[in-house]
Amino acid sequence: AVRGEDPEFGKGSTAYNRSLGDPDHKPNPCVAPLDKGPYYAVRVYVGDLGTFAGLKTNEYAEVLDESGKPVGGLYSAGFLAIMAGLGLASSWWAVLALPATLLIGLAFAGVGMWVTTHFTSWQDFEYVTLALVPMMLFSGTFFPVETLSGPLRWIIEVTPLYRGVVLCRELCTGALTWASLLSVAYLVALGLVGMRGARRRLGILLLR
Repeated sequence: AVRGEDPEFGKGSTAYNRSLGDPDHKPNPCVAPLDKGPYYAVRVYVGDLGTFAGLKTNEYAEVLDESGKPVGGLYSAGFLAIMAGLGLASSWWAVLALPATLLIGLAFAGVGMWVTTHFTSWQDFEYVTLALVPMMLFSGTFFPVETLSGPLRWIIEVTPLYRGVVLCRELCTGALTWASLLSVAYLVALGLVGMRGARRRLGILLLR
C-alpha cells in the first residue's frame, strides 16, 4: 500500500480507477496504508454508474468481435429480446424480425454504395440526410401512414424504410400476408441492384 500497489485486487491499476480516487494522494489515488487516523465509516450503496471493462466498441458505438469487426445484428437482437421480455412480440414469427433487419441493412447498403459513387465532394452527403430524414419521419413509426392519402401515401409505401418497418411489424404481430413476401422481394432486389450498380460504377471510375 505504501508503494501504491494492490497485488491481490489490482485496485488503482487502471487510469479509470485512478480517476475516481484522490488526485492529491500519491503515488496511487486509490491505495493508501492504514497507518494514521482519524478514520471515518460511511455507508456504501452498490451501484453501477460506469465501467472501464465490458464489450469492446469502436468510435461508432458498434460492438466488436475478436477480430475487431462489428457484430452484425446485435442492436436488432437486443431490441427483439426486450420486446419478447415485455411481451410485445405476440408471434413466433418475431424471430424472423432479426434477419429482416439485416435485409433492410442490405437494401440501404447497396443503394448507399451506388449513390456515393456519384458524389464529387463531402458536401454531397447532405443529400443523404435530405433523403433519410423524411423517409424516417414517414416510415410509419411516428404515426399511421393510413391517415394520409393520394400520391403522397403511394410514394411513402414504396420507400425501403417503410417496407422494412411494415415487414418487421407484421413478423412481430404474426399478421403476415402476401404483401410481406413482396416486401422481402423488394428489399432483396433493391440491395442487389444497388450493389451491382456500385460495382459497375467503381469499375468505370477505377479504369479512368
